[in-house]
Amino acid sequence: GGVIDLQSNFRCRAGLIKAVNLLFERLMDADLGGVAYDDHARLRLGQKGYAKLDGAGGRTLAGPAVEVHFLSQQRKGRSEEGYEEEIETEESEAVLEQIQQEAVLAGKRIRHLMGLDESAQRAEVMDKDPATGQMSLRPIEYRDIAVLLRVTSRHAQSFARVLRQMDIPVYSDAETGYFATTEIQDVLALLEILDNPLQDIPLAAVLRSPLGGFEADDLARMRLADREGAFHEVVFELAQAGEGRDELARRLSEFWQRLNSWRRLVREVPLAQAIWEIYQQTGYLQYVRGLNGGLGRAANLLKLYERARQFGDFARTGLRRFLQFLNDLKEREGDLGMAPGLSEVENVVRIMSVHKSKGLEFPVVILPRLSQGFIFRDAQGKIIFDRQRYLGMQCIDAERGISYPTLGYMLTKDNIERQVRAEEMRLLYVGLTRAREHLILIGSGMANKLEPFGVGARLEEVSGRDWPRGFELGLGRSRLDWLVLALASLAADE
Repeated sequence: GGVIDLQSNFRCRAGLIKAVNLLFERLMDADLGGVAYDDHARLRLGQKGYAKLDGAGGRTLAGPAVEVHFLSQQRKGRSEEGYEEEIETEESEAVLEQIQQEAVLAGKRIRHLMGLDESAQRAEVMDKDPATGQMSLRPIEYRDIAVLLRVTSRHAQSFARVLRQMDIPVYSDAETGYFATTEIQDVLALLEILDNPLQDIPLAAVLRSPLGGFEADDLARMRLADREGAFHEVVFELAQAGEGRDELARRLSEFWQRLNSWRRLVREVPLAQAIWEIYQQTGYLQYVRGLNGGLGRAANLLKLYERARQFGDFARTGLRRFLQFLNDLKEREGDLGMAPGLSEVENVVRIMSVHKSKGLEFPVVILPRLSQGFIFRDAQGKIIFDRQRYLGMQCIDAERGISYPTLGYMLTKDNIERQVRAEEMRLLYVGLTRAREHLILIGSGMANKLEPFGVGARLEEVSGRDWPRGFELGLGRSRLDWLVLALASLAADE
């Protein structure tokens, strides 16, 4: 038997391979990552076709293959050890602001690459010609770009929302917030008043929505017509007046007639059929298609229709029971995932976790949230254990009413944290090597980032060191900690 080192990389251009090697020969070793990044692990260029890209002057993707963005927002709060730490279980206002700022920066870079900014030229990426099999340049598409997050359960939705606001089509299978979308809230409010029209808030919501077609000034005039009575009673009285009053009363009368016809409809036909008929009569499905993210919005409405159809198949039909079913669903599961609308095979920017990106490749990769803190949850508590060898217990002093860590506890805690850092190092390697041509790194909280490695330390103070020491790397609480030390040693080399 023998060992064959698979060092030839046929994915990345030369600049990316050089950057990855420069970083990980400074960061990864047998203790931190499980692999000694030596001559046997160092990547080597296997795809010669990228040489054309590196020499194509004037291209947006020409030049340095990696760009690093540091946002100088400071995070509040310190952990017991004295370093800044992002508490994953509580999304503070500062953390949410960081996520939004990084998403905006990522969106600006995407728009620049796509040539959507006035001063930007659309980038070109290398691709294999299906006819000749030769590498050639072609204009970049949204599908060529991926945003890789360490955790998608909380951050993917925020990133996707910001990118959509910037008119960038996005796909993410980790989004939630189905019941919070405007189109679903509009239809559910309509179903609520079809079941019981004597409800002020759902009625006002439907009137103000495209399903009702009334403006805010119209609702104010309704309220001024009778300031004391319930809002639904005022609306009913104005609707009954009809032609005898003014234009507002006439429109309310027409709306009330449609409402009554829909109430008869939901009693006479299956609920799913009634919902589809309302979509057709109001044109609401076509209306949401014309909005930003229209395909996703339409998919949400179709998902509601499909749930109503499935509910009618296995349960006693009825609008009240369906609404109760949805309320129980929200209480039990919190929320539902967004209907995809756009699949990952379409021309969209994909947001996914680093875990899911294993084995994939993208011409452009954006790796944000580098300052996201490592999670050492398994190293906390009165009793902790490492499945390989250690069991750690704190010592309890019953007389003094205190507890303190034992030597075994400290060894166990140290071993668990080493394992967490080793996994984070491997994931960082995966994220950096998913890009074929261009890599964009984004981190927040650069100020005081070097404090864990020496109180008051600054970049210029450590830039004279040739290599980060293992002790320093072992104190890292985020990928940004490691990146700063590696870049500092790179600056020293230059």
